[in-house]
Amino acid sequence: MIAAVGLSPRRLCLSCHHLQKDGAISDGPEHAEVGWPRAGKTLALAMRQVRRSGSPEQMVVMLGQSWRALPPRYWSLNWHCGDCFGPRFASDFRLMSVFLRNYANSRGLAVETGAMTQPGSAGASVLVHLASGVGNIVFATPLLLVLIRHGFTVDLLIDGDYADTAGLFDGWSALRAVYNARQGEPPTGPYDIRLPALPPFYWSRYAADYQISGNAATRPADALFYRDEQAYYLEFALSLGCEISEPPFYFVPAAPDNAHGIAGETLVLAPGCKTGEMAAKRWPYFPQLAEMFDDVVLIGIPDDLYNFDGSAMRFPDHVRSLVGQLSLRETAGILAAAGAVVANDSGLGHIAGAVGTPTVLLFGPTPDTTLGRLPPNVRVLRAGLACEPCWFGDRYGLCAGRVDCLPLIQPAMVATAIAQTQNQLFAIVPT
Repeated sequence: MIAAVGLSPRRLCLSCHHLQKDGAISDGPEHAEVGWPRAGKTLALAMRQVRRSGSPEQMVVMLGQSWRALPPRYWSLNWHCGDCFGPRFASDFRLMSVFLRNYANSRGLAVETGAMTQPGSAGASVLVHLASGVGNIVFATPLLLVLIRHGFTVDLLIDGDYADTAGLFDGWSALRAVYNARQGEPPTGPYDIRLPALPPFYWSRYAADYQISGNAATRPADALFYRDEQAYYLEFALSLGCEISEPPFYFVPAAPDNAHGIAGETLVLAPGCKTGEMAAKRWPYFPQLAEMFDDVVLIGIPDDLYNFDGSAMRFPDHVRSLVGQLSLRETAGILAAAGAVVANDSGLGHIAGAVGTPTVLLFGPTPDTTLGRLPPNVRVLRAGLACEPCWFGDRYGLCAGRVDCLPLIQPAMVATAIAQTQNQLFAIVPT
């Protein structure tokens, strides 16, 4: 076996894109501080000194020195702004966000936050209604971030395919309330505006209700969803007068959870996805990939451990399994603490990308470009056959249902992609 191939604790888990997408620090009630170590406080003090200097050049030099001064074991921390740490650190994280954004841009990574102006309806109460799979709901979070930054009071109603999907957003201080439709929690209202930000294939379930109640925003054309899912959701913000020069990346407010021994050297595997025909998205070589790493953890539900053909995946003895033991919110904490994540085109894979962890997503019959803009910590890997993706066309037309594309992705290719993804993120850390 190879000890932690491509995994290193010397990384800045809270990378610039993660700060950018939650860059508007909330002034509301904050979560309890999560794992803020002495080294982090030292860095905060250094950033205060940088702010007083007023010189961008000095800022770069001093921040570079402060990062080099941190013990390497602290470089694997997932730092979260605003909603996970007290407001006394907010201004420092704003400064860090600006620095990292500028530093990344100087390296050609182009992660501008974008200027946003207040629309005339800012301050209005908005109910955002999301539904369908975990991935669909994650891809709608840029809409939430834009509304929050423009001053709207936002409540969230989630009708997820998985009953505990709403738990991903419980306690996020940027939202006034989160309601779980699967548990029969009705929004209290009233609302100035309701946004039925639902995938087209779910709209028929709710169309009658919105026609009766009124005050609902006009839905974008269905065709946009199948071209760029994130852009589809952001159309609701544009309809309210929001200006979006550069959309934020998708985001899940999850702090890292090290309770199960997850660390910067841990590779987390999410080998499953939805069942039925959706199981055609499952890559067959997760056990072989696990053999290449010493610290491997499995997550998901019991059905995730079966291939598309129904055969059981059999992992090496050293692999630790948390399958079936965690809520979705707890799973998000595991993903946030990991050194890297490998997943299929699945909700867990998209959560991994949303919490800032280096993530390799394996695609075959389903398209990836229709998802919208992916953050720099996410890398898509596919075989590249001329017939893929085929999901919205002649599905399996050339392979007669064999799904020939995914088996062409070899474990060594995935291990290389893990290292490449991490190296790209390391490039934005001052050395």
